[in-house]
Amino acid sequence: MTAQSIYEKPIELHTLVKFTLPTMLMMAFTSLYTLVDGVVVSRFVGTDALSAINIVFPLITLISGVGFMFSTGGTAIVAKRMGEGRQADANSFFTLLVLATSVASFLLSALMLSLGDELYKLLGADDSLLRYCVQYGRIMLLGNAVSMLQILFQSFLIAADRPRLGLFLTVLSGLCNMGLDVLFVHTLDMGIAGAAAATITSAAVGGVIPIFYFLSGKTALRFSRPVFDGRALLFAMANGSSEMVSNLANSVTTFLYNMQMLRLSGNAGVAAITAVLYAQFLFSSLLIGFTTGSAPLVSFHYGAGNKDKLRALFCLCLRVVFAVSAAMFLLAEVLAGGAIGVFAGQDLAMKEIGVRGFRIFSVSFLLCGFNIFASGFFTALCNGKISAGISLLRTFLLQVGAILLLPLLFGVDGVFAAVPAAELLTAVVSAVLLLRCRRRYGY
Repeated sequence: MTAQSIYEKPIELHTLVKFTLPTMLMMAFTSLYTLVDGVVVSRFVGTDALSAINIVFPLITLISGVGFMFSTGGTAIVAKRMGEGRQADANSFFTLLVLATSVASFLLSALMLSLGDELYKLLGADDSLLRYCVQYGRIMLLGNAVSMLQILFQSFLIAADRPRLGLFLTVLSGLCNMGLDVLFVHTLDMGIAGAAAATITSAAVGGVIPIFYFLSGKTALRFSRPVFDGRALLFAMANGSSEMVSNLANSVTTFLYNMQMLRLSGNAGVAAITAVLYAQFLFSSLLIGFTTGSAPLVSFHYGAGNKDKLRALFCLCLRVVFAVSAAMFLLAEVLAGGAIGVFAGQDLAMKEIGVRGFRIFSVSFLLCGFNIFASGFFTALCNGKISAGISLLRTFLLQVGAILLLPLLFGVDGVFAAVPAAELLTAVVSAVLLLRCRRRYGY
């Protein structure tokens, strides 16, 4: 490791921001071109097609969850081994993770494709949405391998101290996606299938190119002969289970959102909640990116026993998280009308529901960053149990309860208030756990 390595630099604000900014921009750009998908589909295909994307979304989220599980859980172990000076072991396990992710993607695709149309009906698709769901879902499932590898390599390029390369590939992928969206959906009139094809084709940029980079030997972290280590692999899966839990929970909650909005507001309501969830992804991606970007630093210094640096890093990260959270909330309140209007177009019913709902929903931005960081911080410390517990509480248990209860009291407003309520209660639990574990980990 060179003297210029990020792991050897002092813990300072400008150093931390400089290191994590590429990852933050990477996540923001990823969410941005996902948002463009939604806008293009809504404008050129229709709001029913946009609703169909949200029906399929639980499947895509589940697949992404598996990718994030291997990515975050595995990165923590690899970075920790690098901090312990076990570079060969880190390389071998990294290679094993890539192979495991590829196998998992194949099995998931085969399972979901075998279920056919009934899977989309189970998720709430009616006759008006089913054909859109089938067209979009089939292509997304067939190409999920490159999507999962893209997620995996985003984290490992950070661990390899190459976050700028990760950002470059994400930007390139995003630009390809935006251009292909317009080409496939609008120019070639491929409809919603064109949006799916654009997404998968673009994901190949971030899912395939890094393979050649890690084969080149230009960084300490590289492909090597893998040695099967079932125990370490299971530990990585358990350690990254919080991200899997979050994505699985998102699948369930998205399904419940769709059901509640269909019941209360029809297809316009589903389109509105879809637009809000797209906007949420964009805004919260900065905090997810910061947590992902800082995680290898946490794992490295924990593995190396640098308690002073770990403590300084923890305090500095909290300051950044709270600052970004406050800025996100203010920005969301100001831009609510414009953000939803981009999706709604001339659909006034969708716009009215979405703008009011987004202003209620945006309160969650004040708290979600703290909870995201707390969960990611424990993952980086290789404590998957606490990390998964926070994620399970935040994204599933409390949110599901709120989605089912609050609409009974407040109608449509209650649907949008579910996330702020869940984030508030989770923040209390996260704070208690962070305080109780300080002495154990030395931060």
